[in-house]
Amino acid sequence: MVAAIITATLALVLPIAARLTATPLALRSDWLELVPGLFAQAGLAEELLFRGYLFGTLRENRGFWRAALLAMPPFLLVHLLLFATMSFPVAAAATLLSLVVSFPLARLY
Repeated sequence: MVAAIITATLALVLPIAARLTATPLALRSDWLELVPGLFAQAGLAEELLFRGYLFGTLRENRGFWRAALLAMPPFLLVHLLLFATMSFPVAAAATLLSLVVSFPLARLY
């Protein structure tokens, strides 16, 4: 529930910022072609690697919070690469989101 609320809030940031700054908000013309790769990389690959393998392995002989805290830094480090390809505000928001949702997603696992 926490992750859903945070995600919904972040989804409203761009439309609100665009409205406040009178900046047109438009999708890339190739956005639909990017969806499968985004789903495969951000959805499946990250969850299998960080939740399924890393967190799952750590959780075998540690409590939830200790395993989640130990699994979070590598997950966060991977997201720091976003700063090389995105503007600072977008990369910062994506990195913050990854940090915040890592615990609810670990609980779901």
